[in-house]
Amino acid sequence: ELVSDSLGKARALSSQFQSVFTHENNSSIPTLGPSPYPTIPSTLISIDGVIKLLQNVNPKKANGPDLIPCTNL
Repeated sequence: ELVSDSLGKARALSSQFQSVFTHENNSSIPTLGPSPYPTIPSTLISIDGVIKLLQNVNPKKANGPDLIPCTNL
């Protein structure tokens, strides 16, 4: 069945998601307790520190994982 109106599309998607996902009973989720790993210390970020790092960016290098060109920084 082809659905073309917005309401029909919403209902089709809702039906699909309801068929593949289950409803969990939140009252039976166990508590995790304390973490076995140490807490990560806070990181201080200052404007001067950011400026210093940005001034050392080579504009001829390739984009990073964020895909922002170095020349834009």
